[in-house]
Amino acid sequence: MKLEHVRKNFGKLIAVDNLNLDVKKGEIIGFVGPNGAGKTTTLKLIARLMKPNFGKICVLNKQGKLQNLIENPKNLVEMGFLIDIPHFYNTTPYRLLKYIASLRNYPKKKINPRINDVLKKFNLYEWKYKKLSTFSKGMIQKLGFIAATINDPEIIILDEPQTGLDPKARINVRKYMRDLQNQGKTIFFSSHMLY
Repeated sequence: MKLEHVRKNFGKLIAVDNLNLDVKKGEIIGFVGPNGAGKTTTLKLIARLMKPNFGKICVLNKQGKLQNLIENPKNLVEMGFLIDIPHFYNTTPYRLLKYIASLRNYPKKKINPRINDVLKKFNLYEWKYKKLSTFSKGMIQKLGFIAATINDPEIIILDEPQTGLDPKARINVRKYMRDLQNQGKTIFFSSHMLY
Protein backbone atom coordinates (compact mmCIF):
# COMPACT_ATOMS: atom_id res chain seq x y z
CA MET A 1 0.00 0.00 0.00
CA LYS A 2 1.18 3.50 -0.72
CA LEU A 3 -0.06 6.93 0.31
CA GLU A 4 1.32 9.84 -1.70
CA HIS A 5 0.88 13.47 -0.62
CA VAL A 6 -2.49 12.71 0.97
CA ARG A 7 -4.36 15.70 2.30
CA LYS A 8 -7.77 15.91 3.92
CA ASN A 9 -9.33 19.09 5.12
CA PHE A 10 -12.72 19.96 6.55
CA GLY A 11 -13.21 23.55 5.46
CA LYS A 12 -10.24 25.47 6.85
CA LEU A 13 -9.25 22.67 9.23
CA ILE A 14 -6.44 20.52 7.80
CA ALA A 15 -6.81 17.06 9.38
CA VAL A 16 -4.16 15.27 7.31
CA ASP A 17 -1.43 17.23 5.55
CA ASN A 18 0.91 15.80 2.90
CA LEU A 19 1.01 12.26 4.33
CA ASN A 20 3.38 9.89 2.54
CA LEU A 21 3.54 6.26 3.57
CA ASP A 22 4.93 3.13 1.93
CA VAL A 23 3.64 -0.02 3.61
CA LYS A 24 4.82 -3.55 2.92
CA LYS A 25 2.63 -6.61 3.19
CA GLY A 26 2.61 -8.04 6.71
CA GLU A 27 3.52 -4.80 8.46
CA ILE A 28 1.71 -3.43 11.49
CA ILE A 29 1.47 0.35 11.38
CA GLY A 30 0.40 2.19 14.52
CA PHE A 31 -0.85 5.77 14.54
CA VAL A 32 -0.28 7.32 17.97
CA GLY A 33 -1.17 10.86 18.92
CA PRO A 34 -3.55 13.14 20.76
CA ASN A 35 -7.18 13.71 19.86
CA GLY A 36 -7.42 15.72 16.65
CA ALA A 37 -4.06 14.57 15.27
CA GLY A 38 -5.68 12.96 12.19
CA LYS A 39 -5.40 9.27 13.17
CA THR A 40 -9.04 8.35 12.58
CA THR A 41 -9.25 10.51 9.46
CA THR A 42 -6.24 8.71 7.97
CA LEU A 43 -7.77 5.32 8.74
CA LYS A 44 -11.10 6.37 7.22
CA LEU A 45 -9.29 7.51 4.07
CA ILE A 46 -7.58 4.12 3.73
CA ALA A 47 -10.88 2.34 4.41
CA ARG A 48 -12.61 4.38 1.67
CA LEU A 49 -15.04 5.95 4.13
CA MET A 50 -13.74 9.39 3.05
CA LYS A 51 -12.00 10.75 0.00
CA PRO A 52 -8.85 12.82 0.25
CA ASN A 53 -8.88 16.39 -1.05
CA PHE A 54 -5.51 15.73 -2.63
CA GLY A 55 -3.10 12.84 -3.15
CA LYS A 56 -3.26 9.16 -3.96
CA ILE A 57 -3.95 6.05 -1.92
CA CYS A 58 -2.85 2.92 -3.72
CA VAL A 59 -3.83 -0.55 -2.54
CA LEU A 60 -3.02 -3.97 -3.95
CA ASN A 61 -5.59 -5.36 -6.33
CA LYS A 62 -6.35 -9.06 -6.65
CA GLN A 63 -3.69 -9.35 -9.36
CA GLY A 64 -1.02 -8.12 -6.91
CA LYS A 65 -0.54 -4.65 -8.41
CA LEU A 66 -0.95 -1.27 -6.75
CA GLN A 67 -4.14 0.46 -7.78
CA ASN A 68 -5.43 3.95 -6.94
CA LEU A 69 -8.48 3.20 -4.83
CA ILE A 70 -10.03 6.61 -5.50
CA GLU A 71 -9.90 6.21 -9.28
CA ASN A 72 -10.81 2.52 -9.28
CA PRO A 73 -12.17 0.95 -6.07
CA LYS A 74 -12.99 -2.38 -7.77
CA ASN A 75 -11.07 -5.65 -7.65
CA LEU A 76 -9.01 -4.67 -4.59
CA VAL A 77 -7.84 -7.10 -1.91
CA GLU A 78 -10.29 -7.58 0.97
CA MET A 79 -10.24 -5.08 3.84
CA GLY A 80 -11.68 -5.22 7.33
CA PHE A 81 -12.47 -2.15 9.41
CA LEU A 82 -13.23 -1.56 13.10
CA ILE A 83 -14.49 1.85 14.11
CA ASP A 84 -13.64 3.23 17.55
CA ILE A 85 -16.88 2.24 19.30
CA PRO A 86 -18.88 -0.26 17.24
CA HIS A 87 -22.68 -0.30 17.37
CA PHE A 88 -24.72 -3.24 16.14
CA TYR A 89 -28.40 -4.09 15.87
CA ASN A 90 -29.71 -6.18 18.74
CA THR A 91 -29.06 -9.51 17.07
CA THR A 92 -26.81 -12.42 18.04
CA PRO A 93 -23.07 -12.74 17.32
CA TYR A 94 -23.80 -15.72 15.09
CA ARG A 95 -26.31 -13.86 12.90
CA LEU A 96 -24.17 -10.73 12.77
CA LEU A 97 -20.97 -12.53 11.80
CA LYS A 98 -22.74 -14.78 9.30
CA TYR A 99 -24.27 -11.73 7.64
CA ILE A 100 -20.94 -9.86 7.45
CA ALA A 101 -19.06 -12.92 6.18
CA SER A 102 -21.71 -13.50 3.48
CA LEU A 103 -21.71 -9.83 2.53
CA ARG A 104 -17.91 -9.94 2.17
CA ASN A 105 -18.11 -13.07 -0.05
CA TYR A 106 -16.44 -15.40 2.43
CA PRO A 107 -16.87 -19.02 1.18
CA LYS A 108 -20.28 -20.29 2.39
CA LYS A 109 -19.03 -23.68 3.55
CA LYS A 110 -16.35 -22.07 5.71
CA ILE A 111 -18.54 -19.48 7.47
CA ASN A 112 -19.76 -21.59 10.41
CA PRO A 113 -16.33 -23.06 11.28
CA ARG A 114 -14.80 -19.57 10.97
CA ILE A 115 -17.41 -18.06 13.31
CA ASN A 116 -16.87 -20.81 15.88
CA ASP A 117 -13.09 -20.46 15.71
CA VAL A 118 -12.94 -16.70 16.25
CA LEU A 119 -15.64 -16.67 18.94
CA LYS A 120 -13.63 -19.28 20.86
CA LYS A 121 -10.41 -17.26 20.49
CA PHE A 122 -12.11 -14.27 22.12
CA ASN A 123 -14.03 -16.21 24.79
CA LEU A 124 -17.39 -15.37 23.23
CA TYR A 125 -18.41 -18.82 22.01
CA GLU A 126 -20.88 -19.39 24.85
CA TRP A 127 -22.51 -16.08 23.86
CA LYS A 128 -22.95 -17.12 20.22
CA TYR A 129 -26.78 -17.05 20.32
CA LYS A 130 -27.31 -14.37 23.00
CA LYS A 131 -28.71 -10.94 22.15
CA LEU A 132 -26.13 -8.18 21.93
CA SER A 133 -28.17 -6.03 24.33
CA THR A 134 -26.85 -8.30 27.11
CA PHE A 135 -23.19 -7.69 26.16
CA SER A 136 -20.77 -5.45 28.05
CA LYS A 137 -18.84 -2.67 26.28
CA GLY A 138 -15.73 -4.86 26.20
CA MET A 139 -17.65 -7.79 24.70
CA ILE A 140 -19.06 -5.51 21.96
CA GLN A 141 -15.53 -4.26 21.26
CA LYS A 142 -14.24 -7.83 20.91
CA LEU A 143 -17.16 -8.62 18.60
CA GLY A 144 -16.29 -5.54 16.54
CA PHE A 145 -12.72 -6.80 16.21
CA ILE A 146 -14.03 -10.21 15.12
CA ALA A 147 -16.42 -8.61 12.62
CA ALA A 148 -13.50 -6.66 11.09
CA THR A 149 -11.53 -9.87 10.53
CA ILE A 150 -14.28 -12.47 9.90
CA ASN A 151 -13.77 -12.41 6.12
CA ASP A 152 -10.01 -13.05 6.48
CA PRO A 153 -9.05 -9.69 4.89
CA GLU A 154 -5.57 -8.86 3.63
CA ILE A 155 -5.70 -5.33 5.09
CA ILE A 156 -7.12 -4.71 8.55
CA ILE A 157 -7.89 -1.22 9.82
CA LEU A 158 -8.50 -0.87 13.55
CA ASP A 159 -9.44 2.43 15.18
CA GLU A 160 -8.70 2.20 18.91
CA PRO A 161 -9.17 -1.60 19.00
CA GLN A 162 -8.45 -1.86 22.73
CA THR A 163 -11.11 0.62 23.91
CA GLY A 164 -13.13 -0.83 26.78
CA LEU A 165 -11.14 -4.07 26.99
CA ASP A 166 -9.89 -5.54 30.24
CA PRO A 167 -6.12 -6.32 30.52
CA LYS A 168 -6.55 -9.99 29.55
CA ALA A 169 -8.62 -9.11 26.47
CA ARG A 170 -6.03 -6.49 25.44
CA ILE A 171 -3.30 -9.12 25.56
CA ASN A 172 -5.53 -11.44 23.53
CA VAL A 173 -6.12 -8.75 20.87
CA ARG A 174 -2.38 -8.04 20.61
CA LYS A 175 -1.62 -11.74 20.30
CA TYR A 176 -4.25 -12.14 17.59
CA MET A 177 -2.81 -9.13 15.73
CA ARG A 178 0.62 -10.82 15.78
CA ASP A 179 -0.97 -14.04 14.50
CA LEU A 180 -2.57 -12.08 11.66
CA GLN A 181 0.76 -10.42 10.89
CA ASN A 182 2.42 -13.85 10.75
CA GLN A 183 -0.19 -14.81 8.14
CA GLY A 184 0.98 -11.87 6.01
CA LYS A 185 -1.90 -9.51 6.89
CA THR A 186 -1.23 -5.77 6.86
CA ILE A 187 -2.64 -3.99 9.90
CA PHE A 188 -3.21 -0.30 10.57
CA PHE A 189 -4.36 0.79 14.00
CA SER A 190 -4.66 3.92 16.05
CA SER A 191 -4.16 4.22 19.76
CA HIS A 192 -3.70 6.69 22.58
CA MET A 193 -1.70 4.04 24.47
CA LEU A 194 1.99 4.48 23.80
CA TYR A 195 2.91 1.01 25.05
